[in-house]
Amino acid sequence: MSKSSIRTTYYLKVEGSLRYNKQQFSMYLDYLEQSNLDSGSVKTYLSRITGFLKYLDRIEMTIEDLSSASQIIKYSKEENKELDYAFKAALKLFLSLAGKTTNIQITEQEIDKIDFKKENVRQASPLSVQEIIEIRNKLRQQNNYQHSFIFEIFLAYGIELDQFQYITRDDFSLDDNIFHSPSGDIQPLGKALAELLIKHEDIPESKVRGTLQGQIKQIGKLVKRDKLIWQDIIETRREYFPTCPECSNKFPNTEDFWALLEYKFDESKTRWLLCRSCARKRTKGNLNG
Repeated sequence: MSKSSIRTTYYLKVEGSLRYNKQQFSMYLDYLEQSNLDSGSVKTYLSRITGFLKYLDRIEMTIEDLSSASQIIKYSKEENKELDYAFKAALKLFLSLAGKTTNIQITEQEIDKIDFKKENVRQASPLSVQEIIEIRNKLRQQNNYQHSFIFEIFLAYGIELDQFQYITRDDFSLDDNIFHSPSGDIQPLGKALAELLIKHEDIPESKVRGTLQGQIKQIGKLVKRDKLIWQDIIETRREYFPTCPECSNKFPNTEDFWALLEYKFDESKTRWLLCRSCARKRTKGNLNG
């Protein structure tokens, strides 16, 4: 993600919708735009803080009211969010910036007391290939294309739960087979999603957080997972999907997301696996298809 794309449609909408901590979030975006952080780090810093600020907005809390580690642990439990070290780093950066204009009560020492492990959350459990196939088959048999769309977009792109409601049909280009993701990346559009979009003009349909969570649980029941959560789908991607060496994004390991390409200057004539979006960019330069 280039620095010019940090304020994507998604983050602009989040910035505009926040009732609490809007100024601090704007400062955070400004900092990341001007920083020397690589695109992967920027994505991580953005995703960790955005989810936390949207949670504070829901409970009507300003960052000034954050005073103890217990409040952060409560966020972890209620949102089933792992308090990993990336979250810790992102939170410290956000608080240091917010402290320039706001009275921050919580200290770094208090944050350091938090046990940044997975004890506070229900551990994500990846779906198997057999479960993925079974879910697709049953949704197709039921003609439940709304649930199919939800499942496929989480599986293909690993979006955050709160990002779904901001995705519109304009984010998809069927002519070019690309998806403009909330993170600002241009990503390959998989066959399953393309077919759904062609057949059904009423998707994507904006859904509030609670409705979306309920529908994901219903999808899980198709494979006897009574409490499927979106993190299970994210874990599926983390465990099994390959990473593109160019953009560092993960995609399903099926042919519609990948291409084998050869660098012109590579004397060994090795063919490398790249995602189709990166392959498209590279074929305009120094690659042979």
